[in-house]
Amino acid sequence: GQTPLLAASLEGHSTIVEMLVNANADVNIANNDDRTPIFMATMRGHSTIVEMLANANANVNMASTYGATPLYTASRRGDSIIVEMLVNANADVNIFTRANMTPLFISSQEGHATIVQMLVNSNADLNIADKYGDTPLNVASSRGHSTIVEILVNANADVNIANDDGETPLYIASQKGHPTIVEMLVNANADVNIPEEYGLTPLFAASSRGHTNIVEMLVNANADVNNADRYGPSPLYIACSGGH
Repeated sequence: GQTPLLAASLEGHSTIVEMLVNANADVNIANNDDRTPIFMATMRGHSTIVEMLANANANVNMASTYGATPLYTASRRGDSIIVEMLVNANADVNIFTRANMTPLFISSQEGHATIVQMLVNSNADLNIADKYGDTPLNVASSRGHSTIVEILVNANADVNIANDDGETPLYIASQKGHPTIVEMLVNANADVNIPEEYGLTPLFAASSRGHTNIVEMLVNANADVNNADRYGPSPLYIACSGGH
């Protein structure tokens, strides 16, 4: 399924790409995985070729077999130069993959703060969740990407959306032991008492892991210290049983 333009775009042969484009080669023809020349160039970080193809009216929103667009691919790689080119070429910032992951989701997960800010500035939907119900804020909170959490919170991402397991960003950050993120979320009025599917609250999660600084933050934010899980133990009980 390879054409000369696909091969040249993949290998970074910009002079050959220019010749083929000027000879009216089809800039949107895809290989067997539905990858177009602009996708191939993006995948390898060939920004000069991406620019050539965009200027030749390549479709910047054609997705691969797995639903990945050039913008998603550049966002995953952390290639801010190509992300900027694609956004300026009117790439759709909210197209998601077969796993429901948007460019904002994958850049938040991978810790690419510059790209997250670009996508936020381009009106990306902050709250589109992946197939597990995790939002960009959830995955940034889980990975400890505090700069990205700050960007998303300042852009008014919903701080209380829970994933399919009932875990909010605050629960996840409390469990993982990210005090800076916990503080950000508390200051953004995250609900400190939303339980996950088994009835565990952020305070319970922090207590069970021995994250004393987070426990203190949550208590000061009026977390319910007597809220038991569905099986009965309270945060105090679980902290004692764990030797914390």
